Amino acid sequence: MQKVTLFKSITNISEPHFVPIESVLQAIKNGRYKDKVDNIRNCTEEYKIRSLKAELPCALFSGEFAKPIEKSREDGEKYISYRDDKSLTSHSGFVPIDIDDIDDIESVKKDLINNPYIYALWLSSSGKGLHGLVRIGDGNKHTQHYKALLETIKGLDPTARNPSRVLYLSYDPDIYINTSSSTFFDIVLDDEQKKSNIHMGDGFTDYKKIDIASRMIRLAPDGEKHHVLLKAANLLGGYIATKHIEYDMAKDILIHEIGKKNIDDMQLAISTIDDGLRHGMTKPISEIEIDYREAVREIGVMEEDLSFLTSNSRDDDYIYRFRAGLIPMGYGFGYDDLDKHLRLKEGEFYASLAHSHIGKTTVNLWLIFLSAIHYNWNWMLYMGENQSASIKMKIMEFFIGKKIQQMSDQEHNVSLRFVDEHFFILSTDNMYTYGEILEHSKMLMQYKSLKGVFIDPYNSLKMELTAAKNKYIYDYEAYSEMLNFTKKYNTTIFLSVHTTTASQRDRDSSGNQKMPHASDTEGGAALYNRADNFVTLHRKIKSADEWMFTEVSIDKVRNRETGGMPTTQGAPIMLRMNNGLEFVDIHGQLPFNRELLLLKHKCRF
Repeated sequence: MQKVTLFKSITNISEPHFVPIESVLQAIKNGRYKDKVDNIRNCTEEYKIRSLKAELPCALFSGEFAKPIEKSREDGEKYISYRDDKSLTSHSGFVPIDIDDIDDIESVKKDLINNPYIYALWLSSSGKGLHGLVRIGDGNKHTQHYKALLETIKGLDPTARNPSRVLYLSYDPDIYINTSSSTFFDIVLDDEQKKSNIHMGDGFTDYKKIDIASRMIRLAPDGEKHHVLLKAANLLGGYIATKHIEYDMAKDILIHEIGKKNIDDMQLAISTIDDGLRHGMTKPISEIEIDYREAVREIGVMEEDLSFLTSNSRDDDYIYRFRAGLIPMGYGFGYDDLDKHLRLKEGEFYASLAHSHIGKTTVNLWLIFLSAIHYNWNWMLYMGENQSASIKMKIMEFFIGKKIQQMSDQEHNVSLRFVDEHFFILSTDNMYTYGEILEHSKMLMQYKSLKGVFIDPYNSLKMELTAAKNKYIYDYEAYSEMLNFTKKYNTTIFLSVHTTTASQRDRDSSGNQKMPHASDTEGGAALYNRADNFVTLHRKIKSADEWMFTEVSIDKVRNRETGGMPTTQGAPIMLRMNNGLEFVDIHGQLPFNRELLLLKHKCRF
C-alpha cells in the first residue's frame, strides 16, 4: 500500500507521519480539515490567509520521506530535516500536480478529469486552484516524468518538479479519484539542468537560508523590526532568483515569523515583504552572498568549528520524537512471535549464523521474500553456492505455494514477473570481493530502487589477504565497511555466515548438532560486534519429530527503540516448513494471505 508523508504544518520539517494515500484522499473528501480550509477560503486579507495556511497540515505525496537528513546551521548547530529529496526512502509512484489562480475552476477540472493519467483531483485550500496526482512509470525518474507532464498538462507549476514538493491539505467533497487511471511513462531528460551552473542543493528548498532569515526576524529588537524584515525578505528574494527557495514558501515563512511579533500594521509588513522579495530577485549572486554573510554576522553565529562535538539539537530532536512515539518502527515479517524480537529496518546490518546444510539459505530467502510482498522491497542477491535459476524457482514457489511443475502458465508468468521486479541476482560466473559487491550495489542503485543486499554466504566471497592483512583483520574491515555502507546509503545488508568446523562437531545426546552461539562464527566475534542485528538459525535434521522446525534465536538487536529484543536463552522462535513451499509459526500462522496476494497480482493482466 502506497504511503505519503504528512507534516503538521509547512514550517515543520522533523516530524513525518506516514499514512496510506487512500486515507489522505478520503480525509480531503470527508472534511477532516474542513474548518481550517473554510477559514482560509472565507478570509479576504492576504496576510491572514498566509498565516492560516501556515497552520494547515501538508503532505509530500511522492512517498515516504523517512530518512533523517542532518543539516548544519552557520553556528555549527545540527538539526534534522525530513523535507528533503534525499529523505525519500520509498516512492509512492505518484507525482503531485498543482495549478494555481484558475479563472474557471469547473472547466479546467472537467478537462483534467478527461485526462486518462489523472488519478486524483481536488480543490486546493485557497479554493482558487487544483491539486492532483498522476501515476508515473518510474519513481527514480520523478523529475523527468514531471518535465514531460509540463508539456502534457497546461498550467502546471514548472518549479514543482522535485519529489519533496509540498501540498497543503484541503477539503473537497467532490474530489475525483480514478483508481484505474493510466500510468504516465513519458520522460524528458534533464539535459538543461546538467548544463546549468545553478546547484539545486537540498531539493529546491534550502532550509539553511530560510532558517537564517527566520532567526533575523525572531531576534529583531522592537525599534528595528521593519528594517530587519526588509533585509530578511531581500535575502530570500536573492535565493528565489537562484532557485534555492520557492517564492510562496519564502513569503509564507516571513509572514509567519513576523506575525509572532508585536506589530501595529500587518498590511505594511506584507508590503515590506513583497518589496524585499522583488528587490532581492534582481540582485547578482555576488551581492546575495554578501548579504548572507552580513546576516550571519548580525545574528551572532559562531565561526568556530565545533563539529567534533555531538549535536545537542540532533540528540534532543531524537529524544523528543522517541518520547512522542514518532521514531519510525522497523517492519514486521508477519509473525506475531518473531515480530516482537526482530524487525527489518532500513540502513541496518544483519548477520545470520547457522551450521552447514540446515537450510539457512531457504529461511533467509523466505524472510527477504516477505519484505518484498509486504513492503515492496527490492533486493540484490549474491548467492555464491546456488544457481540463479534455482533461486528464482524457490521464490516463485514461495509466491504461488506450488512446485514449479504444478504451476499453470499464468501462475508461472505472474510469479516470474514478481521475482524479476524485486530480485536482482548477481552473476556467479566470477568470484567477487566484498568491495566489489558493494560497488555493484551502488551501480544498481542508479537504475533500481534498491532496499537491501543479501550475501549468502560470506565465505563464498573472494578474499585478498596479504602478509600485513591476515584473515582476522580482513574480516573486521569487511564487516566495518558493510556497516558503514548501510548507514551511508540507507540500505540493508543481510549477511549469511557459517559456523566453525569445531562447533559443527558439537552434538547433543540424540546425535543432533547443538545450536551454535555467536562465538561459533567462522572468523571470530568480529561480525557479532559490527552487526546491528545478529540471528542464529538451527535445525535438528536427524530428529524424526523436529527436523521440519527451524529455531530462530535473536542474539543481538542494537536499536531496540525501533522494535525488537533478543530472545531468551533456550527459547527460540520456531518456524515450521510446509512441503518446502512456506514457513508457518508454532501456531500454524502464515504471515500473509496468499489468496489476496495472487488476486492482487493477477489483476495486472
